[in-house]
Amino acid sequence: PLIERLDTFIDDPELLSGGNLPFVKFPPEYRAIPAKPLFFDLALNHVKFPNLDEEINANKAQAGQSGLTGMVKGWLGGWRK
Repeated sequence: PLIERLDTFIDDPELLSGGNLPFVKFPPEYRAIPAKPLFFDLALNHVKFPNLDEEINANKAQAGQSGLTGMVKGWLGGWRK
């Protein structure tokens, strides 16, 4: 294949005939590559997360009370508290 002899010049009359010339090997040979190790989080089943239902309901109540002014304020400067 041509890819293996790019640094050498071969004056081959067969190359001038315009036939099908092999540029690369296809399909390529498989090689092992390094990869990230697999990480299994076995402790996730034992972690107890806090219940956030009360905070979610409080945020919904505040959003319902703000109305149009709260929406405009959120667009213009909602990142500040």
